[in-house]
Amino acid sequence: MIKRFFASILLGAVALLALVACGGNGDDESLYGQLTLEEMGNIIEASGTFWEDWWYGRDRFDWGNWSHDGAVPEHLVSRGFARLLPASGLENISQVENYLLQYYTASFTHQQLFGEYTVFVEHDGALYSMDSRMGSTRPDWSTSTHVLIEQSGSHAVVETTVIVDAWHRVPYGENSPREEIYRFTFIDGRINEVTMQGNPVLPHHTRPFQ
Repeated sequence: MIKRFFASILLGAVALLALVACGGNGDDESLYGQLTLEEMGNIIEASGTFWEDWWYGRDRFDWGNWSHDGAVPEHLVSRGFARLLPASGLENISQVENYLLQYYTASFTHQQLFGEYTVFVEHDGALYSMDSRMGSTRPDWSTSTHVLIEQSGSHAVVETTVIVDAWHRVPYGENSPREEIYRFTFIDGRINEVTMQGNPVLPHHTRPFQ
């Protein structure tokens, strides 16, 4: 009985030392978000591919999953929006939000969906997305390489180098393809900010907001 008592004390002490070594205090949240560089790279590439699929009309955003019929409200048509059909797997803004929350913090997701540069809107229970495009440089996330710049607890910064190409060969893409460097700030294991050339961008934009 006494041996079991001291064994329990010893096990408890070992567990406490292990927790201190991890910087924990018994709260699971203190350990959340400490991803490896590979895991953060996977999040960057998966989230970026989602937006490139949207841009090029691929995969769930295949142009066959869009509707331009007369049922699209005029105030959305005038802004370049078309109906995104349920065949895309996305039927409302909540489903888009839940999908993006796999990769982004709640605040950054909200900025993408409800900020000035949103490309998804819901109207009368239907989902619409912007189907107009303007010339821009587009990243090929399959070429990306990642370097961990800093990490402290649940905060991390990853610098990602990726090959970009000009869409429509616009003047500011005349030297493409070329390398571009993005910085991704992670909080609690999710992307909270994206910058390029020191300027903030949203994933569906590659030119910095000026």
